[in-house]
Amino acid sequence: MEDNTHLYYMKKALELARRGEYTVSPNPMVGCIIVRQGNIISEGWHERAGEAHAEIIAIRKSTPELTKDADMYVTLEPCCHYNRTPPCTDAIIKAKIKRVIIPSLDPNPKVSGRGIEMLREAGIEVITGVLENEALKLNEIFFHYQKTRLPFVVLKWAMSLDGKMVTSAHDDKKLSSKESLEHLHLSRAKVDAILVGANTIREDDPLLTCRSDEYSNNNPLRIILSNDLSFPLSAKVLQDQDKAKTLIVTTNKVSVEQIEKFSSKNIEVLVTEGDENEQVDIKALLIELGKREITGLLVEGGSKVHVSFFKANCVNRVEAYITPYIVADLPKKLALKPFDFQAMGNDIFIKSNV
Repeated sequence: MEDNTHLYYMKKALELARRGEYTVSPNPMVGCIIVRQGNIISEGWHERAGEAHAEIIAIRKSTPELTKDADMYVTLEPCCHYNRTPPCTDAIIKAKIKRVIIPSLDPNPKVSGRGIEMLREAGIEVITGVLENEALKLNEIFFHYQKTRLPFVVLKWAMSLDGKMVTSAHDDKKLSSKESLEHLHLSRAKVDAILVGANTIREDDPLLTCRSDEYSNNNPLRIILSNDLSFPLSAKVLQDQDKAKTLIVTTNKVSVEQIEKFSSKNIEVLVTEGDENEQVDIKALLIELGKREITGLLVEGGSKVHVSFFKANCVNRVEAYITPYIVADLPKKLALKPFDFQAMGNDIFIKSNV
């Protein structure tokens, strides 16, 4: 019965944690619930990096009389070090919490078991492993970054049913639906940086900002890969640095004069050694981004950039929007009628009338 109780409250704590999905990076999403005699007396979640942690918020919402001998369900091991905020372990001990239930240890080497040790030394019982897989999945970007010091890389694209990533130049290039585009903008709000190649800048001239109504200010760093800096200074992505910063990554084959064209406009140009093909070295780039605390990277294209990440074995997840159109070499994309689909082993079978 107690195991079911732990699952029930931890699930609620994980739901709370997800409320920080768009605002806490580079920190993890964390939720906390304080329970006394079978009743929730307070709850909290980490709302923004640099602000109070979930445990602190939950304690502040309660009283010393209620937190004494209560259970605390928190979705990650409480921190035990000073950073931008004081250690949560001190507050938990001071609140006289009787028992702390967590899914897993914090992978941050400054914590990683030390938080549990401090709580146990203070006489607080600590239970681990409750909904561990769910908690790891929730914060997979954070866990990956803490273990590797590299960004978690997501490749995302939209393509027609016949495998084309864009339509003909004589037709609307937007393959995705309104709902898919909203989903894309929310995806941008979750990460620290977006990356595209120079061809995407030349052909589409995108803004690469988050245009979701609720998270329009969550604009990640915009990264452009360009081996020769051959895209115009008039590109939209270079015009609004007050709204979102842009980083151009190139190789040491470009001239000082080429770099100065962009740096004179306060656009940072990162010069890399280049790989054996005189292209931007993807692995070296990710190491540099990791040093800058870029924990999540969304690679939107184009196809050559995607291939370079696959060849470098630097992809953690792929996300694709498959749209009900046939493009081929047609002058205009052909919309299909409502279609049926079903899983067949590892394949997806799609059927539609034309």
